[in-house]
Amino acid sequence: MLKKISDTVTFKVDIVEDEPTINVPDEIAITNFKLENNMVSIIDLMIKNNPDLTEEEARQQLEINKAINEKYLIVENGKAEKTNSEKGKGIQDSYQNQKPGTIS
Repeated sequence: MLKKISDTVTFKVDIVEDEPTINVPDEIAITNFKLENNMVSIIDLMIKNNPDLTEEEARQQLEINKAINEKYLIVENGKAEKTNSEKGKGIQDSYQNQKPGTIS
């Protein structure tokens, strides 16, 4: 027999599905293959990594991530690197935060 708890309470159960253990390089290759062949989307992967995200929340987070990455990273041949201004900024910040008379 089912009983209703409340009209204002939402109850959600997250069941983690047990997946076989796979090494990281194989997992990356499989994920890339699925992305390249449109078997999954970036949104699907985000939800897989964080099942509590709704599709809309995943889309919003993707837009935030994209804006951050475009500001701070240069992507060449699939490899992300800091922008030149950010590389210099990190060094400059470390000198500015250094106490006078100290050597780091």
